[in-house]
Amino acid sequence: MNARRFAQVRTTALATLILAALPTVSPAPASAHAQEASGAAAKPPTQHSSAPTIKVYSRETIVDVTVTDAKGQPVHGLTKADFTIEQDGKPQSIRSFQEFAAPTVYPELVNLPPNIYTNFQPATGPLNILLLDDIYYGDIGKVRLEAAHFIKNMAPGTQVALLAMGARLTVLQEPTTDPARLLKVVNTIVDPFFQEGDGCEILIARNRAVIDQFKEIANYLSGIKGRKNLIWINSGIPTLVFPPPVLGGTPAPVASVGPYPTAPGIGAGGLCPYFETNLHKTYDLLADAQVTVYPLDPSGVGTTAPTATGIKEIGHLAMDAVADATGGVAFYGNNFLDELMVKAVHAGASYYTLSYIPP
Repeated sequence: MNARRFAQVRTTALATLILAALPTVSPAPASAHAQEASGAAAKPPTQHSSAPTIKVYSRETIVDVTVTDAKGQPVHGLTKADFTIEQDGKPQSIRSFQEFAAPTVYPELVNLPPNIYTNFQPATGPLNILLLDDIYYGDIGKVRLEAAHFIKNMAPGTQVALLAMGARLTVLQEPTTDPARLLKVVNTIVDPFFQEGDGCEILIARNRAVIDQFKEIANYLSGIKGRKNLIWINSGIPTLVFPPPVLGGTPAPVASVGPYPTAPGIGAGGLCPYFETNLHKTYDLLADAQVTVYPLDPSGVGTTAPTATGIKEIGHLAMDAVADATGGVAFYGNNFLDELMVKAVHAGASYYTLSYIPP
């Protein structure tokens, strides 16, 4: 079995401790003369305590785990005893455990009389966010056409939000299960990303825009409870994920970046900076917001030119790297983008959620 996991940290106030008991204060008796003069009983003095109060917090770490078999199908029916959580090599006690599976029965929409409407939209499964990338992928018309086809045919109760990256991040539609609301905005064209310059200058600006807008996405989704599946429609960004060649054009050792190669064609001598630190910080923000990324390649399988094939392959490696880092799966090699969207939604619907309190 293959297990993909990421963690979300939640801070919980457990207790308030009083270090010392409040001192007993007895009011001094008022004099007879003062009572007679005022005609009223004397008020007791105000009680003050200098005893310090300490609030104790514990960080509950939530871990979402996707378990698949050799064919990539989700594995169901596992129990708490099948999982082990370790931190710094030490086993941790699992505080909570729950399995979530893709729904097999979908809610029926209510048939209302003419001219009567309802805002009741029963939801099933986690939230799915379709992220349209107008920074790097150019065929925005095809993407929106395929997205509209997916929306028209999605299962009842599927929760979807629609976001677009361009000159800025745009929330086209907040979470909803209503296809009509999504279809109303899916063809909206956002302000395009533009950067003057050439070569590395443009790549740097684009990659920074992607990082910044992903941080905005994490912040936006952090306010929504539960797991979120971010379906990122993009052909992969090797220059963002992989380090550039070193001075003299010699690629960096593969061991320095794990199983993934260096990005080709972006210059040598460190002219194009590697975004590793910012990228890992972004992964942490996504994990904190309980977001899993599912990259989807909209380019299909049409090209057979060796050069184009090589570029596409390293793009797919970049997609795999982002998916692996966030607990998701990359999907490509299909000319029908709406089918890939269905696969991503299905893959993101089956998972286990565990939690523990670190020492």
